[in-house]
Formats: sequence, C-alpha cells, structure tokens
Amino acid sequence: MSAHTTADDDAFITGVDSLSDSGRDVATTPLIPLDLLALIAWHEAGGPRLISRMKRGQAVLIKTPSEIWYDPIKAIVDREKTGAIVFEGKRKGGDKKPSDAFVVDLLQDGRGVVGLSVDAGLLPPLLRTSADAELIIPALSPALIRRAIAGFFGKRSPVVKPDDIAGLDLIEIAAAIRPSSSPQASLRRLRQASARKAAPDAIDDTPLLSELSGLGEAKDWCLDLCAALDEARAGTISYGEIESGIFFGPPGTGKTLLARSLARSARVPLIATSVPDWFMRKTGHLGDVIQQIDEVFAQALALAPSVLFLDEIDALPDRAVADARSREWWASVVSALLTRIDGCRAARRGVVLLAATNFLSHLDAALTRPGRFDRKLHVPPPDTAGLAAILRAHLKGDLAELDLLPLARLMPGATGADVTAIVKAARRFARSEGRPLDLADLHRAILPADGRSETERRHVAVHEAGHAAVALALGFEVARVSIRSEGTAGGVTEHAIPSVSTLADIERRVLVLLAGRAANMLTGAAPDTGAASDLSEATRLLTAAQVSFGLGDGLVARSSPEGAIALVGRDLALANTIDVRLKSLMRQAHQLVASERTLIEAITETLMRQQIVDGDELAAIVNRRGGEADGLALPSRRQRQRGFDDM
Repeated sequence: MSAHTTADDDAFITGVDSLSDSGRDVATTPLIPLDLLALIAWHEAGGPRLISRMKRGQAVLIKTPSEIWYDPIKAIVDREKTGAIVFEGKRKGGDKKPSDAFVVDLLQDGRGVVGLSVDAGLLPPLLRTSADAELIIPALSPALIRRAIAGFFGKRSPVVKPDDIAGLDLIEIAAAIRPSSSPQASLRRLRQASARKAAPDAIDDTPLLSELSGLGEAKDWCLDLCAALDEARAGTISYGEIESGIFFGPPGTGKTLLARSLARSARVPLIATSVPDWFMRKTGHLGDVIQQIDEVFAQALALAPSVLFLDEIDALPDRAVADARSREWWASVVSALLTRIDGCRAARRGVVLLAATNFLSHLDAALTRPGRFDRKLHVPPPDTAGLAAILRAHLKGDLAELDLLPLARLMPGATGADVTAIVKAARRFARSEGRPLDLADLHRAILPADGRSETERRHVAVHEAGHAAVALALGFEVARVSIRSEGTAGGVTEHAIPSVSTLADIERRVLVLLAGRAANMLTGAAPDTGAASDLSEATRLLTAAQVSFGLGDGLVARSSPEGAIALVGRDLALANTIDVRLKSLMRQAHQLVASERTLIEAITETLMRQQIVDGDELAAIVNRRGGEADGLALPSRRQRQRGFDDM
C-alpha cells in the first residue's frame, strides 16, 4: 500500500497494522480486498474483544450477513492463533452438524469453540445455549467500504452512497476492488453491479410505480415504501421502521406486477418465490420444503436491502381448519415460515416482505398479524380510467391519437391480465391480415362474436335492462350490465347491495331480481326458464328474512341464510307464505318496469350495439333519455294480463 497520503485521507485510509493489537503478522501480510473488508467489519463489530475468550476455552457465536463471510472470518480467528475450533452453520453442502457431545468434549478439554452462522438454528443446540459471548457482524456500510477502498489503494476514496452498493454481498463488493485499478474505477464497478442486481432481466421491462394505473391504495403504499427505503439508506430512519404487506384481490389484478414494480422503482433486488413451488421441487418432503424456505429468506437477507415476494401464500392452509390427518405436517411448515419471517423482521436489514393472495380469508391468523405482515392492501380490478391507462401502456405508442375511454367502458370488471390478453389478440388479428393494428382489431378482441341469434340476444338484453332500470329506480348503484354469456348465465347485472339490510332492503333486492322476467313479459314474451336463478335467489332472500334474520312474524332462527331455501320444500305453510309475497312483489315489479320502459329501451339498444354498459355510461343514458320508446314493442293490456296469469 502506498504511504503517500494527506491529512484528509486519515479518516479513510486504514493502516492494517492499526486493526489488530496482537496480530503483527496481519500488519505485514498484504490483504486481498475480501479479507480486508472482513477485517474492517470484524473490528467495527468489536471482534478483537472476543479473541481472549476463545484462547481461554470459551464458546462464542458469530452471526454473519451471509455464508460468504465464513472463510474470511475463520481466517481472522486462525491468524490470531486462538486454538479454537470453528463450526460453520451451513444450510446445504456442508459437513454434518457436530453433536452436542463433541462440543462438550472440546469445552472440557479447554478448547475454544466458535460457531459461525447466518442462523443460530444451524449450529449444535448446546453451542447455542452454552455460548459465553455473541458477536453480530453487520452488512458492510458505505463508510466501511469507502474505508476499505482507501486503505487498499492508499489513496483518498470518493464517497460511497447507499444506492451504490444496494443488494451487494461481501464477495461482490470485493470483486469490484481490483489491483492496478483506482478508487474511482472501483466505485464505478460497485454502481454497475448494484444496478444490474437491482434490475435483473426478469424485471427489466417492468414499469415503474409512477407508470402504473388502477391499483388503488396498494400503489400509494408502495410509493411511500420507496420513499422510506431511500430514507433508510440515507440513515434518516431505521430499516426496522419499514412495513411489510399482503396484497389481496381477484386474480389478474396486478399483485405480482406491483411487487416487481416496487423492486425496480426502489432500485433493490427482487427475490420472488411462489409458495406452491416449495412443494413441487425435489421430493416434497418436509425437510426439503423447510430448506427452500430457509434458502429464500437467506438470499433476501444476503441481498438486503431487497424485496422478498411470496406469491400465492394461501397455498399454506390455516392450521385452525387443517385436516386432522395432515395438521401436524402443515403446522411444521407454517411454523418454519413464521420463524423465518420473525428472524427477517428482527434483523432490520431492509428486507421488504411482501405476499400476495386471492383469498385473504384463507390465511392462518398468525401470518397476518402486525409484526409479520403489517398491512393488508386490496388490489381491485381497475376502474374505467385505470383500464384506459393500462390499455395505453400495452399499446406502446400504437394508436396514440385514439381516445381509449370508450374502449375501456366496454371492459368493466376487466383486470390488467385481461387487458394484456386483449392487446395480444388484437395484434394477432392485425398480423394475420398483414397490416398495422387498428381500432377494429381492439373492438374484435374486446367484443368477440356472439353465437346467439339476434332474437336470443335481444331477449337477454331486455331482461338485463329490466334488472338495471329497476335497480336504478330503487336507488341501487349499478356497476355494469352485460349480455355476454358468463358461465350458465346469458347476461349479468351487477349492483351494490347494503351490507346490513332491513326487510324493505331485502324486498327492494327481490324487485330487482323479478324485474328481468317482468321486462321480458312486457315485450310480449312468455315466462321462460331464463329467470330460474333470479326466482331461486328471490325465494331464498324472502325465506331468510322469515327464518334467519327475524324480519317476519317470529324471532326464531331456523336456518342459516344460505340454507333457508331448503326449508321451503319441507314446510308447505312457509312455501305458501313466500309464494304470496313473491306474487305481490312481482306485481310491483311489473308496475316499475312499465314506468321505466323508455330507460329499458335505451339500455337494450346500447347492449345490442356493444354488449356491455358500465356505470358511467348507464348514468349518461339516464341523463339523456326522453320521449316515448319506439324500439320496444309494448304489448296490449290484454297481453300483459295473460302474462300475469301464466306466472
């Protein structure tokens, strides 16, 4: 090392002879960057005070940021001639864990025993419980790395910032410091390595958080998290203040994308794992599963600050409801995960712990408590504006002049994954005809051909328009109306319902259910099987009001709300009571439908053109309607009366 320094360098250029009080051989032996970094960290953590303990035959635990540290720390212990035996706690590929009896023999022979590990659980139990001292070597800080660079080259080093080394472990930092180079070149290599690790190929094309749309409060939380990581790297706050979170919501809404975007926006490595994969790799034995849990958490800690993303975490069952035959096996897996989460959070190293599930209610209560996952963040399907923004992002500059809101209105309830599939289909249509993408391709992908006849489609459109018009008349908020086939349903009308209902609320819901059949009958159609599910739900609701909710003549709860309809088949008196009420409400539904016929016509014609109407467009239809409808062929009073008699 060069002896040519200035006073300004004194704080950064470390003469290696000052690092050890007793190791003169250390001072005269040139150190490679790996050993120099480890030696500086060893001294900074207070390692020299443990040397005398090792020489006196005591047991010492040394916790390191990763297994990469084992060899250089062991070399320091060996150079100090302590005579201590060093055990390395390795997750795989290491020697068999020594027995407690062997540890006892060494200590009784006066030999010092050192346990090196990233996790004390990997060491002999007796060594953990009988340790006389413990040393925790933290991950390398920017100041220590600057000190090592200056000491290695004997020159002043540029300032090293947290972003320069984000995600880098000891060996990667050492690889950037090379002989016949310079402090400036070393810093450049550190920055390059950190940038490559923070943005691996898997997330290179992931949009930044600022470019995402339609993700609700979850996106806002992620933006705050990015700011918190910046503050932690700058030393303004502790990494222990950074929250963890579970994203939940329907499939395809962008939960995984949000985790990837957070990692890219925060410029930290992403360690992503799918919980079901833990059971599919290797043999699936309990030990293999727990080993994979250990490995993924060790990787996240080694790369900290980092994002650790556990996708499909609902693959782990709630232990409270697990099958008795498998409860013990699952309890071991869940307990292992809880232990690793606790250790990861306690380490305060900057691992942002995220998870995703489609079924939040299926998770074990111990997983979702604060301290493990602090926040539960709903990721809903995007609204119309969000869908338009997602569509714009996927078009990547194509059709830049096109207003996408009308297209987005044709996709109510769609997710980001749906938009991806739509754009891919539209591009495929354009490629098959050898031309650029156009609006017609998107329309074709969003509104695929309907194989039903015009008459069938109109019948469904009138039915759904009846539901929607009466729902609006009764004060419900309608989210969307569609005549697309969905499962066994020919169409669907979605409207909000109160979380707590009075009898009047339940009867309003029944009127909406009956309005579809009433609208069809108003156009002269005979009652048919298309309203079977509506009648079933209407019957269930009115029965539940009587036998479940105490909203009838008595207060005895005879059934759960879900099982209420089964009583109708067994209780003739109850069936007669519900039938009388249904017929009365059906007459009201006919009156409502007749009074809303112009709105029903307008909704019907819009559905015939575009299959779907969202809440915003429905509101616009209501605002501009006027005059008598001429599209619906309204039947005579006699035809309507015949319809009532057929009920």
